Amino acid sequence: MTKPYSALTVMAALLPLFLTVPTNAESVGLGISDLNINVVVVVGETKEFEVARLYNTGDLDLNITSAWIPEYVSSDILIQVVPNPLCLAPGKSELVYLEVSGSQPCNLSGYVDFDCDVALPKNYTSNPSVPGGRAHAHFKIIEKLPTSNVTTITVIGILLLTMTSAAAVVFWYHKRKPTRHLSKM
Repeated sequence: MTKPYSALTVMAALLPLFLTVPTNAESVGLGISDLNINVVVVVGETKEFEVARLYNTGDLDLNITSAWIPEYVSSDILIQVVPNPLCLAPGKSELVYLEVSGSQPCNLSGYVDFDCDVALPKNYTSNPSVPGGRAHAHFKIIEKLPTSNVTTITVIGILLLTMTSAAAVVFWYHKRKPTRHLSKM
């Protein structure tokens, strides 16, 4: 009969095997805070707004390229991802923006696709999976910002109230002020 080996005996026998396997402490990681915004842009104007915050959660520099992927393509809208490309050091984060201008009113949705590349050190022996991801955005391009009748009426009302109050104060002051009579001697 053979003697059963204890777990410690097996682990001690295999330890030299694990010590000879090369390991790398460096990792590759990308975190994305999707801001999922809903922005209004006026026709003819260019507006820049945050779409995501990127985080380098690994130990190597990330070289990130970005592309706007719309739900539908329109030649009347110009959209740029800023900054693009971007190099993000380990432990750092960076805001990414969309710069939008359009010549026609519309509603638009899509996402920014982030593609990463890593410059591996010369002695790196494993093949890490390179992260990527996306951030969504929804925005509307309109003719011009609507002006509310309520706002106009409110401003006119405040002006009338101010002028009436000022007139009342002046009237009250003149009525209150005693008149002096000069007597002839």
